[in-house]
Amino acid sequence: MRTLILAMSLCAFTLMAQPPADRGPRTPEALKTALNLTDQQVTQMQEIQRQRFEASRDLRQQVQAKAKELREAVQSGGSNATAIGQLVLDTQALRKQIQEQDVRFRDQLQAVLDAEQKQKLAELQAAADLMPAVGQARMFGLLERPEGAGEGIGFRGGRRGPGMMGPGPAGPGAGPLGRGFRR
Repeated sequence: MRTLILAMSLCAFTLMAQPPADRGPRTPEALKTALNLTDQQVTQMQEIQRQRFEASRDLRQQVQAKAKELREAVQSGGSNATAIGQLVLDTQALRKQIQEQDVRFRDQLQAVLDAEQKQKLAELQAAADLMPAVGQARMFGLLERPEGAGEGIGFRGGRRGPGMMGPGPAGPGAGPLGRGFRR
């Protein structure tokens, strides 16, 4: 039983080790407007971000390698719980190093801002903390969606697009004649 619980928790750690999907180039226009950043500040921040990425590359690769080892150890079934546990601990230690690096780089990024911009950033953080509630309010139709975010209310956006559930088997383009299961 203990081995099963350990194996299940290890699978969860393995999933967390996957890198985020690449969503294309990120433009800082919304941030630039919200914080009233100068072009020079944006350039400085982009350079700090590049340095952050380079500094964490080795650690991220180590996390991926440990996750692969862990996945293989769990799937083989022949590994002992001590070895699996050590892989989990190693992965956690690497993640902690990445988090500590992130804090240092965040401090460098915030040092680029002036006092007024730091205040606006604090307001932005307060708004971000409300995002789960905002998303749920939109899901129930209590709040309007931002311009261009799809139409309708509810989980599937009034059946116009993937909504919160993704395209799924009944989504647009699925089923007979590419119309889903709706008639």
